[in-house]
Amino acid sequence: MREVWVADGFDGAAIWSPPGEFRIGGGEVARMMTRMLGAMAWTWSSNRRNLSFYYRQGFEVLEERPFVKGAPPIFPIRREPRPPEL
Repeated sequence: MREVWVADGFDGAAIWSPPGEFRIGGGEVARMMTRMLGAMAWTWSSNRRNLSFYYRQGFEVLEERPFVKGAPPIFPIRREPRPPEL
């Protein structure tokens, strides 16, 4: 079961599912969130090859961060607010 939490005034939102039950990729989540809210969207990717997808969606990489020893780095990314898509 997925849950969507939205702050009062729609200042922020989160989509949550129990571990092992989330079947949607980060890119799809980002598209859903910005269509719902027309607000700033942020997510992260641990796969450098996926960044071109996010660039096409209007996201920018904030930085490259080390995660844990032996793991790939993570890339926090964000997109400025846009008018909601209909």
